[in-house]
Amino acid sequence: MEIQYGGFRARCVSELPGGLIKDNLLRPEDIDTSRTQVGSFGKCEVEEAAANLVRFFQMRGGWVNFSLPELIEFSKLNEFDSCQVLFGLLGYWYDDGLGAISEAPPYLVALPGGSYCPTELFIDCCKSSAKINQHNG
Repeated sequence: MEIQYGGFRARCVSELPGGLIKDNLLRPEDIDTSRTQVGSFGKCEVEEAAANLVRFFQMRGGWVNFSLPELIEFSKLNEFDSCQVLFGLLGYWYDDGLGAISEAPPYLVALPGGSYCPTELFIDCCKSSAKINQHNG
């Protein structure tokens, strides 16, 4: 499934040629989640939701499709706010800094049947926290 959003084109990672992982695609374990911010998502609450989502993918062993109940269960077990698990990563959200409603870029794609998958855009936004970048920079 591919969606267009503004200048973005987003595809589910699981639908990329060659399966879940491409040579130039980060793996969840490549991302440092020791800090709250894991990338270039912007607003603090969005960064936190992204970091928790990366931790979920690290636990699952890859960029996999997931359901909201799975993510909520993970958040409860790890004492994350289950009400904020996808904050700013999917759909509309209120940006109190701007005083406006914002629409998230296509970091995730909702699939038929109620599951979600991460997109290349989500993974690209995590690159600034890749462990390899920290060692080289």
